[in-house]
Amino acid sequence: MKKILLSALVLFALSQAASAAASPKPYVGIGYQLNALNINDDSINGIVLKGDKFLEDQLSNINVFAGLDFGNNLSAELGFFRKSGDKTNNSTGLAWIDNNNALTTKSDSTLQIINLDGIYSSPVASTFKLLAIASISQINYKYDINFLDNGATRASVSIKDNGFGYGLGIGFEAKLIENLSARVTAKYVKTASIDAFDDMLIYNFGLKYGF
Repeated sequence: MKKILLSALVLFALSQAASAAASPKPYVGIGYQLNALNINDDSINGIVLKGDKFLEDQLSNINVFAGLDFGNNLSAELGFFRKSGDKTNNSTGLAWIDNNNALTTKSDSTLQIINLDGIYSSPVASTFKLLAIASISQINYKYDINFLDNGATRASVSIKDNGFGYGLGIGFEAKLIENLSARVTAKYVKTASIDAFDDMLIYNFGLKYGF
């Protein structure tokens, strides 16, 4: 039900925006995005394996976005983010059965997000706006885990985890000069069909240029 409501909210914002103005104004932007993933835990023989020890749970990189400002404080925006990261775990608490050597891991993960946001901006001063965001995303998450014995790989697993995300966020935007503004946003995203993590927080610090 939450997914349906969030999707409906985005679609409603876009439909309202489309009827709000005959000539929407395009804009583009670039930002620095941090994704904090809430990696799920697992267990083997009663031993809890903390997911954030096996997989990198904070992936940050440059993101790009483009949108249309429809007037009436409504806009629609498409964004893209991609980042790879790795993590080494030297304390799994497990050992290889045949030689009792410590079982350690090294992982490589890649996160890609394509998001469509409906944004409502509320001016609070001549150069300052508060933002409310409803978002739907396509999420592609791939990770490889190597199981090591004294640094050598004895086994490995490769997983492709693809799904969607539905989120809400807030932010603010400040005009710097004509057509150029800076903004900060934060979104909570609940995932669907992603096994590695159920939700995440996305923080973005960006510059936006309007035409």
